[in-house]
Amino acid sequence: MKYCLLYMQAWIIFLDFLLSLCMTPYVFFPACAGFTIGIFHNLNVPMDFQSFFAICCIAIMNLAVPIILENRHNILVRGRFRITRKFTRYVFYVSNVVVPILSHIPVALNLPDQTKAALTILETTVPCPTIEYFQYEIFALGLDNTISSIGIGTIVIFALSESLFFSIHSIHHLKKITNFTSKNTQKLQKSVFTAISLQLVTTTAVALIPASYFIVSIQSGYYNQAITNVCFILISIHGFLATISICTFYPDSTDITTCEDLPIIRSAIYIILDFLVMFSSIFYIFILVSVRNITRNASNFMKTRPEKVIIYQTLVLLFVKLLCFPLILFATGFLQDLNLNGILDVIYYPLFIIDFLTTPIVFQITYLFCNKTNLEILLKMNFRKLKTWKTICCGHNSSNYVQQYEISRFRVTTIT
Repeated sequence: MKYCLLYMQAWIIFLDFLLSLCMTPYVFFPACAGFTIGIFHNLNVPMDFQSFFAICCIAIMNLAVPIILENRHNILVRGRFRITRKFTRYVFYVSNVVVPILSHIPVALNLPDQTKAALTILETTVPCPTIEYFQYEIFALGLDNTISSIGIGTIVIFALSESLFFSIHSIHHLKKITNFTSKNTQKLQKSVFTAISLQLVTTTAVALIPASYFIVSIQSGYYNQAITNVCFILISIHGFLATISICTFYPDSTDITTCEDLPIIRSAIYIILDFLVMFSSIFYIFILVSVRNITRNASNFMKTRPEKVIIYQTLVLLFVKLLCFPLILFATGFLQDLNLNGILDVIYYPLFIIDFLTTPIVFQITYLFCNKTNLEILLKMNFRKLKTWKTICCGHNSSNYVQQYEISRFRVTTIT
């Protein structure tokens, strides 16, 4: 059972990492089109590979649910409809990985011409998209979404049929009084099956909220970019909620989460992260050299000197980190040996709060005072007027303007 749960949790974490960091998609539903701005985009990974890989990973993660239910079904059920042979079980596992890939191969083989697809989507499906539509290269899976709907429908039917069969048959067996198990064993089996069901329902419900909106948006043609972005944010926290559900619904999780050495572990993680921040400052040297080479022949950049922002941010951030670093080491090591946990908390938490607050303040202040234009604007502002505070809090309301953007071979004019 633990390996099946680990298999599903591994796919959930990998998918969160893929969507949040590697891809970071920006999709224009109801059209199955969009772009990515993550690590894959910076590495020039083809969009067709990114889309196919992400769709297959999502489908494989969903088909991990029947694997967990089959494992529980195999423990509870005696007699018919029970997978006993290893070869049959291997076929079942492989089919839950191969079917998602095979069902989406037609989508990858029937991609439209991207230039024509971007124009068609702009004319029919999403006539008034956000400004990002004209700033990035748009990738479309299809124009009528028929092939994509067939692939998604195949996965949904396949996963639901397996999950319902194993769930219903397991519940039916739990209600029967058999000669193989005692009442205490049956009570324990019911509690474990209930915990598994609640955990799967919680993780599935989080994914169903954005999936339901995507289906409604595609079928009705409703376009709302804000709701779409919120749905992708919900998908990105799917792994966090899945971990919380495991710690909540399983009774033995409290024994795992409680640890006597938690202060040491907490301080070690904090020190490692601080060390990584200080080590990453070395890469600012290359950024500084690159910025100086760019601005050497640019007269409009000579007044602001953006390379000063980088070097001052690095030096001040290093100074603050180096102050906190030895104090954390002293509080973690020396005071822990003396069992002075009260003093440890008094020293540790204020340093943690100071470090947490100084990092964004350092970036903002150094950027403000190293940029001459920003500093002049700040000195000219009259903070006694309500209009000034309204501009700071709510932003500047500019009048309508016309901008032109190019999408590969065609030109579009938008009014914002």
